[in-house]
Formats: sequence, C-alpha cells, structure tokens
Amino acid sequence: MTAPVKEHRGKESEDPVYDTDYQVEEEKQIIVHCRFDAPGNEDALIRIWKTTYLIDHASDYKSDLLFAFNISFYPVWDLLPANSTKKFTLVFGGLPISCKVFDLVEITNNWDGFVSKGIVRKREDVYYVTFC
Repeated sequence: MTAPVKEHRGKESEDPVYDTDYQVEEEKQIIVHCRFDAPGNEDALIRIWKTTYLIDHASDYKSDLLFAFNISFYPVWDLLPANSTKKFTLVFGGLPISCKVFDLVEITNNWDGFVSKGIVRKREDVYYVTFC
C-alpha cells in the first residue's frame, strides 16, 4: 500500500513588488488576424519579431506576443511573390481590463516593422488588420 500524496500549495507573497496598479486579463488571449499585400511589381520578404506587442494607450502596458501562425520568426524570412497576399495570425497575452484602444507595434532594429495604431478594443478580443 502506498502513502497518500500530499499536495503542496504555494504561499502567496505579501511583497509589494508584485502589486500592480491595474488588473490584466491574463487568462484571456488576444487574437490578431493579419493580411500583408505584396507590392504589385516586386517580391517581398516578411517575418515577425518576438518583440511585437500590443500597447494600451491609457497605461502603456505591453502585451507580449505568445504565438504566431503562418509567418516565420526573425531571423528567418518568408518570400511573398509580387502581387500576392499572405495571411497570418498573432496571439498575444491579455491587456488591462480598462484598455479601450491599443496599438500593435513590432520593435525591430530596422525601420520597417509592422505597425497598426488606434485599434479599438472589442469584447471578443479578435481583430483583423491589413499591412501593405
């Protein structure tokens, strides 16, 4: 006969370092369906950096990129033939409950990152953006 397994429960910290001024919807993920249209006469190279964030206008809170589907992460490039479209999906962590408007910003060491400003928050947290 085996001894019963005891469940270990962690103790909540009372350290104020862990306190925040706003509540974040941590369990809720934000989905952004993206469309990139290649220029009419030139092939394009695209990729996404892990330093892509959703930034709340009111608090400057940054929501991290968790997953990316159908697009390569830096340093790998995806070739997109001229006059074609690539659709990809980005999944981010939650934003503050109070967030009403946010920006999608890709921070790169180049000037040509993906940016979509002034996205109005929806209850479903599913968005569609087009880049060109």
